[in-house]
Amino acid sequence: MLPPIEDKQAFYKQYWNYYLVLEQDFLSVEPYVAIDPINFSTYSVQFLKLYQTICSEIDVVAKCLCNKLDTSSRPDNITGYQQCITSSLPDLSDSKVTVMNYDISLSPWNSWSSDEIQTPEWWKKYNKVKHNRTTISTNSGEQYYKSANLENVLNALAALFILEMNILKIIAEQTDSLKVWMPDPPSKLFQIEGWTSRCHPFTAESFVLEPTESRNE
Repeated sequence: MLPPIEDKQAFYKQYWNYYLVLEQDFLSVEPYVAIDPINFSTYSVQFLKLYQTICSEIDVVAKCLCNKLDTSSRPDNITGYQQCITSSLPDLSDSKVTVMNYDISLSPWNSWSSDEIQTPEWWKKYNKVKHNRTTISTNSGEQYYKSANLENVLNALAALFILEMNILKIIAEQTDSLKVWMPDPPSKLFQIEGWTSRCHPFTAESFVLEPTESRNE
C-alpha cells in the first residue's frame, strides 16, 4: 500500500523534484536534436534511457494518482490505471499539452477517451523497447529500439506531466485555501491547455492555476 501524499511539500520531495530532473535530462538533448516534428523519428541511446526511465516513473505516479482518487484502488498495469483514473477524472484523457516555445500540441492520453480499453501507442512502443528491443517489427520492418525516438519520449514526458499536475491539483484543493496549483518550480517545457496562471492578489509569490472554464473573472 502506498503511503499517502498529504501535502505539497511531500509531493515535491517524492515526485515533482524527480520529474524536474527527467525534464532537464530531456532538455539537455535539445541542443543536438531540436524539438521539432521533423525530428520526431530521431532515435538514440540517450532517448532509449529517457524512454524507459520516464515510463517507469509513469507506473509509480499513476499508482499515486489512483491512491489519491480511491485509497482502496490497487491497479498495477496501464489498463488498471485507465479504469481507476478515467472513472474519477474523465476529462484527463482530453488533456492537451503545449510544448512551450515550440509550435507543438500533444494529447498523450487521448486513447483513454474511448469506452473501450485503449493503451496509448507510445506505451505500447515502450513495452516493445523494454522487452523486445532487437526484435524486428512486422509493421515497420525496423528493430524496436528505434521506437526510442523524440516523438515517443516527448509524449511519455507530457503524459507524466499531466498525471503529476492532477495530483498537485487534488492536493491543493484538499489542503490549500488559496488553491495554488502551480508547482514550484514550474515546468520549463509544458503547460496544460485550458489551465491558466495568474498572480494571486494577496501574495506576490503565489500563482493560482485553474481551469479556464471555472474562472469567474
